[in-house]
Amino acid sequence: MKKILTFVLYLIVYTIFVTKYIYSYDNGVIHPFHLTGKSIELLQDLEGNKYSEVYDNFYNHVIPEGYTGEKDWTGVNTMNLNLIERKGTLGTIDADEPVIKTRNHFYNPITGLGGAGEIIGQSAISYGQTFWDTAINLYNTGDKSNAYWNLGNVLHLLQDMSAVPHVFSDAHVLEYEGYENWISANTLLLSGGTEIQQSTPLTYEQMLKDIAEITYERAKIQGQLQKSNTQPATGDLGIMFPADPNDPSISGISFMKYVDFSGIGEEYWYISGVGYYIPLDTTGTTGGPEHSEWWEIPESPGYFYIEKPATAIPWIYKNSRRGIEIFNNQNKYSLAQFWANTEELIPLTINYTAGLMKFFYDTVNAYKVTVYPPLQNVSNGESNTFKISVYNKTNKDSNFQIELAFESSPGWTVSNPSASSFDITAGTTKTVTFTVANSNAISDIDIKLKVTGLEQTKTSECIAKASEWHAQVNPDDTYSVSSPQYPGTWLYDSESEIGILSNGFGIGLGYLLGNKGIATCIVKDDLTILNEPGRSINDLKVLLIGSAGLMGLDSSATFKQKLAEYTAQGGSRNGDNGSNYLIKKI
Repeated sequence: MKKILTFVLYLIVYTIFVTKYIYSYDNGVIHPFHLTGKSIELLQDLEGNKYSEVYDNFYNHVIPEGYTGEKDWTGVNTMNLNLIERKGTLGTIDADEPVIKTRNHFYNPITGLGGAGEIIGQSAISYGQTFWDTAINLYNTGDKSNAYWNLGNVLHLLQDMSAVPHVFSDAHVLEYEGYENWISANTLLLSGGTEIQQSTPLTYEQMLKDIAEITYERAKIQGQLQKSNTQPATGDLGIMFPADPNDPSISGISFMKYVDFSGIGEEYWYISGVGYYIPLDTTGTTGGPEHSEWWEIPESPGYFYIEKPATAIPWIYKNSRRGIEIFNNQNKYSLAQFWANTEELIPLTINYTAGLMKFFYDTVNAYKVTVYPPLQNVSNGESNTFKISVYNKTNKDSNFQIELAFESSPGWTVSNPSASSFDITAGTTKTVTFTVANSNAISDIDIKLKVTGLEQTKTSECIAKASEWHAQVNPDDTYSVSSPQYPGTWLYDSESEIGILSNGFGIGLGYLLGNKGIATCIVKDDLTILNEPGRSINDLKVLLIGSAGLMGLDSSATFKQKLAEYTAQGGSRNGDNGSNYLIKKI
């Protein structure tokens, strides 16, 4: 029992400390606001309003009032995440919650492996692929809010590839003098981004690989160790940390040998302000990275990694591979500061984060699918035509395929598209059609379509409503909405803040408002927004309900409850039974 209690106590203590200290950059402030927020500002400065949708889903570097981003002494969040309303930013925070996720945040660019020491996990690149694919799929089905949450997770992983320990397989548990802790404590000293950077070839995987390889190459220190008291190290390592710096504030290197009472000797090297490097013994049981604060990199002989850069103060900062040599005897900059600014790891992280945001948006908006009109009344004995327009926004020609899907519904006949596979020249639009016929249909039919091209699939939806008579649509009974003389063209936009209930005679309102240049979206009978499954009707400022719009729905308890909840959020409800309704939020 005593052993069990001891083990349980160990697990509790381990969980507390790992939860608080195994993180890469702080996920409360550094990831969401300093790195991602400044990337948003960089993208906006260089691209203007082109990526306004991205800006709307992430905060800039300004932290929302009342949000602290802090954890208590056990590592449990005390930050008020309810104040983080933008899902992209929330994703950069949630990427580290719970702490078990962090075991998948490592990637060694030389070995290609993830994990760190005894911490076993997927590589950050393979782990993040699911978030990347999910972000694209959710976006293409209309759930943009959750798409950006997944993108936030991916951005966090990319940023971890510039957190030095994460590319050297170093778990850095309890590492107070670590690189990330220095970053958190010295944000005012950090340089900002300068340009939008992307990989070649431009893929999710290569973006993360690029920043990981750059971090690895710039943080490793070339050198050789010698069993000498006068010159224990040569190369860049010896220049940075001389044997006798003659200044106690500068980190110096020394060779030491310890002999115990049995006569067994142990040789090691020591850097003041950093700690010991004990080479792995011939049995493989003593020394090595697990017992050292700095060490020769196993997969890169002749290069060294320092685990505590925040307290390593080089006499001269030297990176011969990049031609960098900076005397540091006056400034006393830490190695962490040289990594962050001189080696430009922080600016590069911001540049690449902006580049990945841009890549994501350009990918999911490579082509646009529009179904027009999104909603039609189809009278008994008649057929109506829907148009599918596909706009290829890229600079290359591409092939596209269209597939229709719908549940079998008595009385309805849906034709195949006029073309199911076609090429679209870069920068142009192709329109195909299909017809829907009503033969004594007694219920509406939802028609879903998939458009595949440019290595992704987008989905859209339209509705055909059954009508027993040749319907004229309020508020203008003079012409059918299909007549060229009917006033206006429907400006359908699934992201509009003005919604029209699909039931009843609301269609005419869409055309009339379109005539005034006002775009509207469709609210389905279940009070979800057509083609925007991630949106709530609470996002709408106005909900329009046409004549007879409540017919058949006023007996639904769920419908009445949702409508009441929407109305209760503010505004007014105008109209009588059988008339047009205007429900306005203020």
